[in-house]
Amino acid sequence: MTDKIFNLLLITGAVHGILFNCITLTYRRQKKISKAILFLNLVVLSISLNNLQAWLIAKGYSSSWYFIKYLEVPWYVFIVPTFYSFLIHFLLIEKKYKNYIKSVCYLFLVEIIIRLTLITFCYLNETNANIINSYTRFEEITNALVAFYIFYKSYNIIYKERYNYKYALSFDDTKWLQQFMVLGSLVLIFWLIAIFSNFYLEIPQKNFYYPLRVGSSLLLYWIGYQGFLRYNIMTDRIQLRKEILVNKTNINTDKTSDTTTHKTDSQSKLFDDICLHIEANKLYLNENLSLDEVSKTMNISTSHLSKVINTHENINFTNLINEYRVNYAKAVLTDAQFAHYTIIAIGLESGFKSKSSFYSAFKKFTNQTPSEYRAEHSTS
Repeated sequence: MTDKIFNLLLITGAVHGILFNCITLTYRRQKKISKAILFLNLVVLSISLNNLQAWLIAKGYSSSWYFIKYLEVPWYVFIVPTFYSFLIHFLLIEKKYKNYIKSVCYLFLVEIIIRLTLITFCYLNETNANIINSYTRFEEITNALVAFYIFYKSYNIIYKERYNYKYALSFDDTKWLQQFMVLGSLVLIFWLIAIFSNFYLEIPQKNFYYPLRVGSSLLLYWIGYQGFLRYNIMTDRIQLRKEILVNKTNINTDKTSDTTTHKTDSQSKLFDDICLHIEANKLYLNENLSLDEVSKTMNISTSHLSKVINTHENINFTNLINEYRVNYAKAVLTDAQFAHYTIIAIGLESGFKSKSSFYSAFKKFTNQTPSEYRAEHSTS
């Protein structure tokens, strides 16, 4: 019963991965498929082919053909290298790091040639196939060492070399990549245990390899979807920021003009100055903007700054900044030249940290969702 469940998960995962490739490769946001998306698809394809092969072997569909029976193609050797390639392209640092794809392709071809040679030798000489099984173990150890080495390189990039991708960090916090590295480390450790058990313990391989394949597949399919969605949001944000800043497109938030012109006392003047400072420097676009940061730049104590805002707007600092962000998002959402950009990208470029915080604030200040607002107010 357990075998049937694992086999079902394997073939389901394989089909799922192939569908992922078909959908993402035909989802043309640009005329040319980017290298980041290409390598991301290769990650998922490698898993899918590995799962499909494991399912065919488990079902015994190739047992009657000698060559096919022992021709276990090491598709898994590409999983970590293609992820690494996706990583350096996603973070826009491909020129700073060596790409291992060519080296791994050579390794893959050498392993296939060696295996075909051994299969031919055993078949022609009617020799016991133990030599092929021994080679399979050696091959897996070699590929595991390669995978660990490249995974270690990926770890260093994400955790120790953040200075190399500061530009990408302004569009993505990479926390999802850090989570993946933690979970990926656990999968690799489980792989080591499986290899060890294959050598020294009298435990059926499937007891370790089935859960390993299913667990790693779920993890890597997750990174596939995360990477695809986040990459498209990132490219949208990069282009949107260029179009607004490089082309000096003016986005008017219209905050002070309708709320502060009637105030004349000193505190009202200070509140006007605060608003003008925030507007002129577009401080609200900084997702990490704090009350302390504004107070330091204006040489005002945080308590006094907070009191002025609460007195004149009857809202706290966070809500004031979110109102600016919503006004900014409204202007972009309804401008025809930005109609091809996603709502999430616009929300994040307006200074919000996440989709949920953007939608929550937008609903609070407009009583509409961003999509509803765009549909109703967009200019033709």
